[in-house]
Amino acid sequence: MKNSLILILSVALLLSCKSGNNNTNTMDSVGMGDEVGVSDNNSNDNNNLWDQDKIKTFVDNAAAGSLMDVELGKVAQKNAMSQQVRDFGKMMEKDHGDASTNLKSALQPLGLNVPSALDKDHQDKIDNLNKRSGKEFDKDYIDEMVSNHKKDVDDFEDAQNNLPSGELRTWVENTLPVLRQHLTQAQTIQDQLKNNN
Repeated sequence: MKNSLILILSVALLLSCKSGNNNTNTMDSVGMGDEVGVSDNNSNDNNNLWDQDKIKTFVDNAAAGSLMDVELGKVAQKNAMSQQVRDFGKMMEKDHGDASTNLKSALQPLGLNVPSALDKDHQDKIDNLNKRSGKEFDKDYIDEMVSNHKKDVDDFEDAQNNLPSGELRTWVENTLPVLRQHLTQAQTIQDQLKNNN
């Protein structure tokens, strides 16, 4: 009788542990995924892969950022005083236009679409900078580009680490070096504009 009770308690404890492990995917974020029974839903070794909502949020932000950079690039070519700033704007229009086109292709397998219009925050930035010209525009535009590209690089590095393999992740990996280059160039121009004042 005593042995039967021990056996029943052991089985109950084992079942309790096994059922508890099915709900411990959150342990992955602290690096314990290998010790617990994490499900094999992910084809990568990375157990922190983004879900569909997180992917959509990233895509929406990346698309809106690219659309804004294209539009601001056009404004820079028209409103900037410095040839360097106008050239940077032209590069933004081309590179982010290309990135937007490539993003559309990368999203087809996921059944996601690129937003076709800017949200209010991004549109407000364009409208505000469009009211400026000359040195004031140059400074404010380049400051905006440095700030935006710092955030973009962080977001894309996060995406590179957390997206499942596929066309979207390849797009991120191909776009990230371009964003880093933009950031470096914007910072260089920013420094030069400060030194010229």
